[in-house]
Amino acid sequence: MQLHSMRDQITTSLRREAQRGGDLVEAELRDQRRTLTGDRDRRVTPGRDPALIERADLVQVSPGEGLGEHLGLGRISGRTRPPSSSQHGRCVEDLRRGHIQNLEATTDTFDEHRSRRRRQTGRVTDVFSEKLAAWRDYAETPWARIRYGVAGEVLRRQSELLGERIRILDVGGGDGRDALPLALAGHDVTILDPSAAWLDEASRRAATIGTKVTTIRGGLDDLPAGEWDLVLCHFVLRYRTGDDADVAALASLVRPGGRLSIMDVNPDGRVLRELLVGGPAAALAELQAERAMVETFQTDARKVTVDAVAREAVEAGTRPIGVYGNRIANDLLVDNTAKGDPAFFEDLLALELELCDREPFNRVGFAWQLIVER
Repeated sequence: MQLHSMRDQITTSLRREAQRGGDLVEAELRDQRRTLTGDRDRRVTPGRDPALIERADLVQVSPGEGLGEHLGLGRISGRTRPPSSSQHGRCVEDLRRGHIQNLEATTDTFDEHRSRRRRQTGRVTDVFSEKLAAWRDYAETPWARIRYGVAGEVLRRQSELLGERIRILDVGGGDGRDALPLALAGHDVTILDPSAAWLDEASRRAATIGTKVTTIRGGLDDLPAGEWDLVLCHFVLRYRTGDDADVAALASLVRPGGRLSIMDVNPDGRVLRELLVGGPAAALAELQAERAMVETFQTDARKVTVDAVAREAVEAGTRPIGVYGNRIANDLLVDNTAKGDPAFFEDLLALELELCDREPFNRVGFAWQLIVER
């Protein structure tokens, strides 16, 4: 079987939004059954309709007629019924119709091809790099300054409890807006991020304010060895697959007695915000949605709750220190006009700092911040 004729045997059926899918697909090609193994990024089950698989980066077609000992590697997208079985949520079976794009013969094994891809900057990283200018604009808004002001105060308190000059690792630290104030306070800060553009931005910003940070290009799959006094992982887990091992891996980096700060968007807070901005129908849609849109980066992400992460952290051998809310009052104020007034902003920030660790306010903000101790 020639590669072009294999493509001709498969049709495409793509529509609607998608959520992250698994790694394994089994596909039926006409009268023959061949195994397609892919590192897919998306899957959705829209009501009663079949699920969709879109934009797999890696597809392995078992050697067969016309292919000799070669494997066909390409991209798969198509339509499948909801998964009948799973392996840690990553196996989708019984793909009935699909489409292979850019299929090419290769002697690489799937593992070799995937390993090479993991060393490269991924699609999510590309999204962030392309949106760096939009991020700069967002970071200057009053609500972004509230976000960093509150989180920064929480981190300042934690760092003071841990010592005068501590080692800090910021996983997914991007342009360093969380970590740079800690470096300016005299701590040894390392920023780990998969985007070279964002790390360059962090170094530039550090030089501008008269401090230094160490930057390492990599992600949660490339954690550096060693133990740290304080580890940050803010707004990263939402872009991951939901593997429980992520929190355990982060906890393993913390020295005994050290602390870990994990921060992400609060799904409950988004529902309340949608109620205020768009009304009950919008709030209901947000409540029922499996994923959430990230407007600044024009991508979607999974929903991560503080309770789920706290359970994983405890299972990893840490104990919770506190849960802090972020942008609590800010997101209840739909009219942003007054937030640009310096006096109003200072009052708003002061209120946020008073509310951030108080129940039940810390549960209804735009974001949550969990501090645990190893």
